[in-house]
Amino acid sequence: MKYLLGVVLMLVLIGCDKSEGEGGNSSISGKVNIVQYNSTFTLEDYSSEAADYDVFIVYGDEVGYSDKTETDYQGEYSFNFLREGDYIIYAYSKVNSTEAINGDAPDEEALTQEISLGKKEDLRAEDITVLNN
Repeated sequence: MKYLLGVVLMLVLIGCDKSEGEGGNSSISGKVNIVQYNSTFTLEDYSSEAADYDVFIVYGDEVGYSDKTETDYQGEYSFNFLREGDYIIYAYSKVNSTEAINGDAPDEEALTQEISLGKKEDLRAEDITVLNN
């Protein structure tokens, strides 16, 4: 009886679908750059690495963000110990449009990247360049 219970328990555990999220041995890393403009987006003040900038991740098809991290002083970020699957990475950027500057449209947008991650994969995402004023 104990043997049968052990076999059933093993089959249940093996059959569990491990979806996207924490608990794996893969990672996603990247860099965020920032371009600083004046208040009307007509003159670029400077561009540099975006230090202490929020970067978000969505696991699979979850609603809302699943986790977030901040960039380091060089604009680098990473999400570690992820399982195989599909992810969305994003950061918010100011919008350079007349409507946004006048207050007639949202002044921020999410810059997203869809990423498929394999087992034991350390993936480097494309750089994200955000605007600020």
